[in-house]
Amino acid sequence: MSGEFDRNLKACLRQQAEEVPVSEVWSRQVLRQVRVGAEQKNEEGMFMRHKRVKVLAICAAVCCLGVGSAFAAGNGSIAYVNGGTGPVQIRSYEKLEKKLASREGNWKAVEAFSNGFTFTGASTGQDEGVDTDGNTIYKVQTISINYQSGAKKVNLVIRPHMEESTGTSLTVKEVNGIRFQYSCQRYKVVPEDGRDYLTEQDRKDVEAGKLKISYGDDVEYTTHYCVMWVDDGMDYSISGLDVGLDAETMFEMAEEVAFGR
Repeated sequence: MSGEFDRNLKACLRQQAEEVPVSEVWSRQVLRQVRVGAEQKNEEGMFMRHKRVKVLAICAAVCCLGVGSAFAAGNGSIAYVNGGTGPVQIRSYEKLEKKLASREGNWKAVEAFSNGFTFTGASTGQDEGVDTDGNTIYKVQTISINYQSGAKKVNLVIRPHMEESTGTSLTVKEVNGIRFQYSCQRYKVVPEDGRDYLTEQDRKDVEAGKLKISYGDDVEYTTHYCVMWVDDGMDYSISGLDVGLDAETMFEMAEEVAFGR
């Protein structure tokens, strides 16, 4: 699974966790556990989590930041990306348009997608690329835009392009010189109580890379959907949890942002 995919999981998870404050020190400690080339795991290969929704939102979100793949930016190798956005700060699309227009570069967004997802709010933040020695390689401004259709929620996250991923994606589509990448990753959340909650099929799926395991309060499965691309020097991703959006649907959403369709 691509580290670039993993980077973008943070997008939708920010939305899930934005009402649960997380200290910068704690989030940095969590993020430091994910290094270049591999996710930091315990002996069972499981993510460590604290507070079910919040940390799936952080760890899964960490995945959105490209952790798990090697990235090159400037003079160093990026070990992890620390950052995120706060609670919703922008509640009207008109204000969002003004915010995007005020920024350097070509920041693109839509008020609504043709499949029914509509703008509900946005927040700004900053991502910080850090090398294996803990040195900051770069800092960039980000914006996370929330959309909703019924009970389903997705995030569009935009930031200046800083890294080149060495990972691969499940499905790729190229349109007018833009390479769109779609990924779908399934997770199983299990309590950290020493009991074995994995079925034989779970073990096979983990071995095959079809399933990732995370600690939490209850036993449950969740699936993260994501499409990402680079356009005119900007990184874009649209992602959501358990939204059931296939590659073609998410490609269409991405093209609406990229080409204004």
